[in-house]
Amino acid sequence: MVVKKCFKCNKNITKRVPGLECSRCEVCVHADPACSKLSNKQLKTLKNSPSIEWSCEDYLSNISRRSSFIIPEDVDEDEDSEPDRNGKPQIIDAKKLVEDISREVKKTFREEMRNLENSLDFLSEQLTNMEQSLKKQDNKIKELENKNSDLLNKNLELRVSVLEQSVNDFE
Repeated sequence: MVVKKCFKCNKNITKRVPGLECSRCEVCVHADPACSKLSNKQLKTLKNSPSIEWSCEDYLSNISRRSSFIIPEDVDEDEDSEPDRNGKPQIIDAKKLVEDISREVKKTFREEMRNLENSLDFLSEQLTNMEQSLKKQDNKIKELENKNSDLLNKNLELRVSVLEQSVNDFE
């Protein structure tokens, strides 16, 4: 493991005396108010929030305030280019880039549509099953209502028969 040294005081950064590393230029300084020029509250926030990136004061003072506004120095160059790892300019093919992005978007869209179709098929099947179940229940209810009606009629017939018998016996 490489021992890092504080850019301000040139002392080692250790577990006991931790440091901050600039997210832009990778310069390290001790995580104390003297070397980092941050308050204790700011240091505590940086320590407790891993999503916050810190940039050193030297880096921030050397960047343009309008860093998003770019003015090319070489006016003769018509092609979009950026240096590759070897330092040679690399031509960016905008048409190929657009085609690649378009292909990825289409692929993602197809996958999402396929997932949506599968979900709709599943829900349609569930709805069909529920409809069939409701029809079965309706039929069962009608069957039970008919049986109930038949039983009521038989019961009434029996009562009438018993009453007729009683009347006949009484006469």
